[in-house]
Amino acid sequence: MILSAMIRNDGAVDHVKLIKSVDERLDEAAIAALGKWKFHPALKGGVPIDVQVVVRIPFRLKPLEDQESSPPWRRGWRSPRRSF
Repeated sequence: MILSAMIRNDGAVDHVKLIKSVDERLDEAAIAALGKWKFHPALKGGVPIDVQVVVRIPFRLKPLEDQESSPPWRRGWRSPRRSF
């Protein structure tokens, strides 16, 4: 996933935009998450400045078929409760 954003002179993130999607289910969550990040601001002549950046967030999604062939504990399966 590739996002663009403005890093403000106080380190806050602003104007987050999606450049390249990996999966539409992740887009809004990634945009919201990047908006919460805090950075050290860029400096020019020792003075903090706003700067436009491109952020790559690597996601590796398994196809749904692979999840069905994984062991039950990987899919969130829980053993039934037993009463003794």
